[in-house]
Amino acid sequence: MVEATAAAWGRIDILVNNAGAARGIPFDELTQELWLENLQLKLFGYLRMARLVLPHLRRNAWGRIVNVAGVAGLQPSPLSMPIGLNNAGILNVMKALADGEAAHNILVTTVCPGPILTERQTRLLQDVARTKGISLEAAQGEATSPIPLKRMGRPEEVADVVAFYEKALPAKLQQVKAMSGDELTRMVDFFGMFQKPAVGFLGMTNNHSVHHRGQLAAYLRALGSKVPDIYGPSGDSEK
Repeated sequence: MVEATAAAWGRIDILVNNAGAARGIPFDELTQELWLENLQLKLFGYLRMARLVLPHLRRNAWGRIVNVAGVAGLQPSPLSMPIGLNNAGILNVMKALADGEAAHNILVTTVCPGPILTERQTRLLQDVARTKGISLEAAQGEATSPIPLKRMGRPEEVADVVAFYEKALPAKLQQVKAMSGDELTRMVDFFGMFQKPAVGFLGMTNNHSVHHRGQLAAYLRALGSKVPDIYGPSGDSEK
């Protein structure tokens, strides 16, 4: 993917890491294989992509790496241990990478949204409902009760924040920020005024996130970002 993007555009400027497939499974049901599978996909997947893309960004003397993690990295839950471990590791490593790459004019940021209304979130709620012996509606109510707006975030709201962090931000904004759904909405109201046409956009995702990937790619195209056709035409999440 990295080679295809560089060949298509002649350079890579931006990497967006967005992947994950962990389920809401109790600790006693988590096998060694499940722990390793989740770590290989998300934590080590993000690290592999960063390692492959960094030489391109350093040659440009400009670059952005935006990681989509999750609030579970800061707020552990008994039913999201693999998710929390992945996200905590990403927060730690990417903060260190941000400090190390700032001298190359490469900003590394990590967005940590709360619950986002996606197919994967529905599967997580189904796992929670099964484990607790409650209805899906009750599980969703538990998930949204701490959120002032009483709703989950939307994928396009996360995309707004990611697009904002693509901008040539001052170094003081290079930080890790954990956001719940209502915080995302408030930030989007402000971030919507910013637009950053990008060259050489690269997104790391996985089969469990193709719908999210398609929405993100379509949204960034609408803002003027140049997203290679390897991510499919606007609105097409199957390629």
